[in-house]
Amino acid sequence: MGFPSPAKDYAERTLSPEILCGVTANTRIIETDSGYAVIEPATSKPK
Repeated sequence: MGFPSPAKDYAERTLSPEILCGVTANTRIIETDSGYAVIEPATSKPK
């Protein structure tokens, strides 16, 4: 059977727009022809 690969200790997650941009529940990510558009809607606080 062999032994477990030591490379597993260095495995990283695949980068995605969500990870790179720190999106929240309100963030919208749209894939365009030239990449991604990340839109964070403005939130207004009640007066």
